[in-house]
Amino acid sequence: MIEAKTKVLVNSIRKLYRRSAWKNIRRILNKTHEADIAALLEELDRPERIHLFNLLDSVDSKAEILSHLEPKIQKDLILNIDKKEVQVLVSEMDSDDAADLLGSLPKEKSQEILDTMERESSEDVADLMRYPEDSAGGIMSTDFLALNQHLTVQDAIQNIQEQADDNLVTFYIYVIDDDEHLVGVLSLKELILSKPRQILKNIMSSDIISVGLDTDQEDVAKVVERYDFLSLPVVNESQKLEGIITVDDVIDVIRAEGTDDFLAMGRTSDSEEEGFLLSSLSRLPWLIFTFLGGLICFYLIQNLASDLFSPQSIILVGMIPMLLSMGATAGGQSATLCVGLINADKLDSNFFTYFMSECLRSLIYAIIFAGATYILFLNFNIAYPPIKIAIILAAQIVISTFIGTLTPFIIDKLKFDPSVGSVPIFTVIADIIAIYLILSFGL
Repeated sequence: MIEAKTKVLVNSIRKLYRRSAWKNIRRILNKTHEADIAALLEELDRPERIHLFNLLDSVDSKAEILSHLEPKIQKDLILNIDKKEVQVLVSEMDSDDAADLLGSLPKEKSQEILDTMERESSEDVADLMRYPEDSAGGIMSTDFLALNQHLTVQDAIQNIQEQADDNLVTFYIYVIDDDEHLVGVLSLKELILSKPRQILKNIMSSDIISVGLDTDQEDVAKVVERYDFLSLPVVNESQKLEGIITVDDVIDVIRAEGTDDFLAMGRTSDSEEEGFLLSSLSRLPWLIFTFLGGLICFYLIQNLASDLFSPQSIILVGMIPMLLSMGATAGGQSATLCVGLINADKLDSNFFTYFMSECLRSLIYAIIFAGATYILFLNFNIAYPPIKIAIILAAQIVISTFIGTLTPFIIDKLKFDPSVGSVPIFTVIADIIAIYLILSFGL
C-alpha cells in the first residue's frame, strides 16, 4: 500500500513538473506527510529532487524530510542549498539526526555548519559526533525531558508546558537529582493522573533500566525489545543522564542489523559502505575456501574414479564440483548483496552502477582463479589442456555473478519477494550453465 501510494505521488509530481506547474506541486507537497515526500525525493532524478526540495516553504518540514532521507541524498541536498538555510535546517533537526547528517559531510563542511549554529545546539551535536555510529551514544538524542525529583506534579506539568518543543520526547519523564544523576522514571500518564501536590520522588519508579554510552546498538535493541520501552535512557559512567534512544531509532537499528546479518549469511558485505576494494577483499576468503574445496573434490575423483572414465573425461568430471561450487559462491554473494540493497531501498536509482561494479569484480575474480587453476593444472601434467579448464572456470564465475546480480532485481520488478526466490532460482540456472559449459566447450 505504501509503495503504491509513493508511485502515484511520483507519477503525479512528474507530470506536473514537466508542465512547470509549481503552484500545484506546492499544494500537493503541503498536504503530504514528510516521510512520503522523502520517499518521493528518493525516486526522482537529482535535478528534480533539488528543485522540489527548494519549493518547500516550511523549514520544519524540510528538516523532518531530511531526517527521513538516505545519507547520500541528505549530503547531496545539503551541499546544494544556501549556507544560511543549511544552518537553520540542521538547527531544527533532532540532535541525533543532525549528528548523523554532519557526520556524512566533509569535515570542513560539517565544522563550518557547527560554527554557525547556536552554541548549545552545536555542542550537543558535536558531542554526539564523538561517539561511534553503532553505539548508544551515536544513536541517542539529547532532546529529552528531565525534571528534578523535588518538583511537585503541578510544577512538573507547568515545566513541561513551558518547555514545549516539537523535538522533545515525552513518552516518559526522567527524574534527576540536584547533580543530574538519573534517579527515577515515570510515564506521562502517571504524571497527569497523580495529585498536584505530590512530589515526583514519591511517585517515580526507581527501578531504572538504562544503557551506557558505549553500549552496542544491537544490545540496545535487545533491551528495548525485552522491556517494550518507547524510549531508553543513556547514562555516563557517573550515572548522569546524557540522552535517550527512542523506538524509531531502535527500528532503524533492527533494520540495519537485519541487513548486516543477511549479508553476513551470504558471505558478503555492503559495497556501498565499504567501497569497491574492501568489499571485494571481504568476499575473497570465501571464494578461496570454495576453490580449495573444489580442488579436494577434483583430487578425490581423480584417485577414486579413475577406472570409470577415460583420462580426458575424468578431468572434466572432476571439474564439475569446482564449477558448481565456485559459481554458487560467486553468484550467491552477488545475489545476497542485491537482495539486501533492494530491501534497504538503496538500489532503484543506481542499479546500473551497482551492476557494472559487480561485473568488474567478477572479472577480477575470474582472472585470479583462472590463473591459479592454469598454474596448478599445468603442474599436475594432466592429459587435458589446462588453458581450457581455466577458461571454463573464468566463464562460470563471470556468468554466475551476472545472473546472481540480475535475478533479484528482475524478481523485484515482477512484484515478487526477492528474498524468497532469488537464491534458488539463481542456483538452478548457474548449475545448468556449469554443466553446459563443461560438456559443450570441454569435450
